[in-house]
Amino acid sequence: MRFAHLVAFAAAAVAISAADDTLRIDGWFNCSANTLPSSNERHNTMPVHVECALVEVPLCHTFAICESDHVIQVFVKRMLATQETTKDIWVLQGGPGASSIAMEYMMLDLFTVTNGAVNLYTMDHRGTGRSAPLECIAAQATTPGSVEGPSIAVTEYPNCIRDVRFQIDNHTRAFSITSAAMDLQVLSSTFRASWTATDAVPSNNSPRDVYVYGASYGTLLLERLMQLEPTHIRGYVLDGVVAQINHTFATFDIDINVAGARFIEKCSADAFCRGKLYGRPSLADALAEIYTRLDTRVAPGRGTVCHPFANWTSTPPSYKVRWFLTQMFMNVRFRAFIPAIVRRLLRCDPRDEIVLAFAHKSLSPNEAAITIARMNSYQEPNYGSTDMLYHLIVYSEEWPHPTPTKAELQRVFESSPLGIGVHNMVDLYCLFTGRPDSACNATTPTSPTFTYTPDAYFNRTAAIPRDATVLFMSGTLDPQTEIAHGRAQFEKLHGTEKRWLEFPDAPHCAAFQTPMTTGDIHCGVYVVASYLAANGRLDTLNTTCLDHIQPLSFEIEPKAALAFLGTDDAYDGGVHSDASVVIALKEPGAMSDPEQVSLLLALACLAMGGLLAFAVTGRALWNLRVGPLQATAIAVEFSSGVGDA
Repeated sequence: MRFAHLVAFAAAAVAISAADDTLRIDGWFNCSANTLPSSNERHNTMPVHVECALVEVPLCHTFAICESDHVIQVFVKRMLATQETTKDIWVLQGGPGASSIAMEYMMLDLFTVTNGAVNLYTMDHRGTGRSAPLECIAAQATTPGSVEGPSIAVTEYPNCIRDVRFQIDNHTRAFSITSAAMDLQVLSSTFRASWTATDAVPSNNSPRDVYVYGASYGTLLLERLMQLEPTHIRGYVLDGVVAQINHTFATFDIDINVAGARFIEKCSADAFCRGKLYGRPSLADALAEIYTRLDTRVAPGRGTVCHPFANWTSTPPSYKVRWFLTQMFMNVRFRAFIPAIVRRLLRCDPRDEIVLAFAHKSLSPNEAAITIARMNSYQEPNYGSTDMLYHLIVYSEEWPHPTPTKAELQRVFESSPLGIGVHNMVDLYCLFTGRPDSACNATTPTSPTFTYTPDAYFNRTAAIPRDATVLFMSGTLDPQTEIAHGRAQFEKLHGTEKRWLEFPDAPHCAAFQTPMTTGDIHCGVYVVASYLAANGRLDTLNTTCLDHIQPLSFEIEPKAALAFLGTDDAYDGGVHSDASVVIALKEPGAMSDPEQVSLLLALACLAMGGLLAFAVTGRALWNLRVGPLQATAIAVEFSSGVGDA
């Protein structure tokens, strides 16, 4: 039966590849390279021609997915080459549920490095951003006046599910990974043969070669695209690799701490870092002591309080510290501050409390990311993420069935130095799937399910399509897509035209988190540009930039310490007397592009590690100074399928 399904999908893939000039396009219109304001002067003055469009695609690409004659619109943005070109590259975002906004920064850098020699495309996945987003419009669950404001409260999900199911005619499968991959197949095939008035058309008028880049969940999308066997794509770049087989994000807290253990070892091996722990053997030992101390009930003569992690609510302060430090660990700019935060938590005198409060303001996304605040405001469309799509894909293809119990996952979280708390996913799993798992015994379904049955491509390893190559990129300190899973995918991917490239000490998504010692373009971007220049050849790839990546250092420069901690001495100083000036610099509109992109990645590329939920439920999760946390920490991945819509 499964073979028959594969034959049906293969035939369907051939059929949709023929859809070319039949597409209806609302555009192409001149538009800004940046959806959100940029402070990068180089980006703002680049002579790049950018166009945007809404393109109509079928709600159901084939009868093998679902049956409907409805269409939806997907948003596409492109930056056109300034010279005759034979190449297009599509850069795809992570999530699932994240839009393409963070890709714009990389596209501008890639345009710079390639000297405008390539057409660059991106798109919002169907179901998010500007591409038919799955939003609770009638249920009004994301308005500022709703229970959790822009976040969807657990009590709001039943009506939200009914609302979205009505909008999509109950075709949940139309928003599957395969459906999104089919969009990419159709659009990339169609536009490679199209020309605009500004194009330098080759003399032979032949279609261009197509390359695709995927970040985080975007790698899973590209792996699914490979399974459709497109003939026009010459190269695939997988950055922050998600494995296709037997990889579950129910173990995400474990994976974080596998990478975290390597980070902790880096500190232990560094005399400077080790010397900041007041004699504790390691960061892990120091954190275990801190968590025990913070969780001690505050009463006269008992325990201590360390603002802003005081035990003022039913949520243990240790949870808040884990979340806070994990967010820092995922970010190439903030992770070096972890030993300084730990030192101050160990000591925690009044001066430290002020610095920690400043750090919370500077480093937590809900208060520092003006970008996220804008995207969640009622006055502006939410172009950043759609958590209904996230949950749909997570619980259909990226979560084990039956689920581990909440208690089992919570024990893992509480026994580890780092983590996001994937145990908070279990309640929503029960609500979305309606499954009778033992972990769901206490849950009474109050709405229709919101999942789909995975198709024949699910939990199967792709083969490299004919005439194509595949480049894998992975950081050795990646907490979101732990490097072992990427190595496993590399080994299992059928075919020989592939190459594995590691970025030492890099976190998640090398194109965004490998800053170099000079310039503001990341090493991962140079590698992708080299891959394009070599026409997808793997043996001539230029990787010399790896020798110039900024090394991991625990010695914080005074300027960086002042910006994020309010003091020029990260480990021992008090808040600077002019810290008010620094605070003013962090107000709306003052965020630098690297900070903005890093925090956008918390919604997107980093969302594979659960940070999408940090934004979705950010008001509760990151406001450490008020109220109990109502967070739903997101984690994802694959096992067996769930019930159909």
